[in-house]
Amino acid sequence: MQTTILANEAFQYTASLRQLTSQPGAISFSICSVFAGARKPTEERTVFQAPLDRDGLIALRDLIDREVR
Repeated sequence: MQTTILANEAFQYTASLRQLTSQPGAISFSICSVFAGARKPTEERTVFQAPLDRDGLIALRDLIDREVR
């Protein structure tokens, strides 16, 4: 599952979640960027990645929910 969280003329940031087959119950959460001014402007770069369990996902969701209220 992936979604764009920021897009403008210079940058695009996407967030993604995917099940980790190596760790049952774990989910990989990552944020990637594409920078139009880079040497390879279409190359996606991972700027953050962390394995999360269900509790971690819920904590992240709750944090975002509190900010957007």
